[in-house]
Amino acid sequence: MSEFDEAQSRRFTALDPMIAAESHVPEGETLTAALPDGTKVRGVLVRSFHGPESMESLWGPRDNFELTPLLGDTGAAGMDALLRVFADRVREEDPGADSVRTVMWPSRDVEPTHTLLAHGFAALNHLAVRPRPAAPPSAAQPTPGDGPVIRRAAAEDVGELVGLALEELRYSAASGPSVVRENSAALLERGLRRSIFFGGSVWIAELDGRPAGLADCGTMPTTGRSPLNGKVHSGRWGYVLTLSVAPWARGRGVGAALTREAHQALDVDGVNGTVLFFSPTNPLSSVFWPRRGYRPVWTVWEARPAA
Repeated sequence: MSEFDEAQSRRFTALDPMIAAESHVPEGETLTAALPDGTKVRGVLVRSFHGPESMESLWGPRDNFELTPLLGDTGAAGMDALLRVFADRVREEDPGADSVRTVMWPSRDVEPTHTLLAHGFAALNHLAVRPRPAAPPSAAQPTPGDGPVIRRAAAEDVGELVGLALEELRYSAASGPSVVRENSAALLERGLRRSIFFGGSVWIAELDGRPAGLADCGTMPTTGRSPLNGKVHSGRWGYVLTLSVAPWARGRGVGAALTREAHQALDVDGVNGTVLFFSPTNPLSSVFWPRRGYRPVWTVWEARPAA
């Protein structure tokens, strides 16, 4: 790591101790920009295309141009210079409407905020972290007699689970970065079957004898192609991929009960804590998750379309 990059890492960890001490710079195309005083900043551009069979195609546009800025301590000035080069470079590719430019930046580093906004970016996602509690997890709290019943999902529940996942996807697409595709149901079904078969970390909530919610969870490392690589402390983390509550069941404790069950399973030795993505533009998740102990560590800024 160069002295320039070390300066940026020091800045990040000083702002937020949850950020990994050593950043992960992906392999890609290097972009450089010069400031008026001659200082040079750089970034790494990675282009990813999420095809029709990809789950990632539900989380945002198919054609993704992601920039990892390496600004040292140049702050907003360095970000402004690099974003200009970024926009020019993407424009050369003439991307279509289903495209996006993204920059992932520490949530607590607010200095470049107005610069990102001026370049047409919007904060559409947070990577949020909940450290594992110091005390061993207590048993999941029983719900009242008229409250939700939580159980592990089985293969025969997949039909109901897909319906619940579609509800969440439609709401997330209306309020934030997700995208509803023609084959959304098929992709969600495949993902849920895989989670049940390999991990068993899918819960279903029943209320009044009806399916009312789901939680799809698991664990992941911080190495290799993990989205957590260089973002949070190294080790193993639990994650909540999807939490969905049927519209008719909202406000009745379903989401809280599902989250308690998930945390009970994920808060084990060897796991640092739990992570998830939520959109600050989603009026439900932006309130729900902070109440469950999560706080933004990284923010995903997006400009749609990419050019």
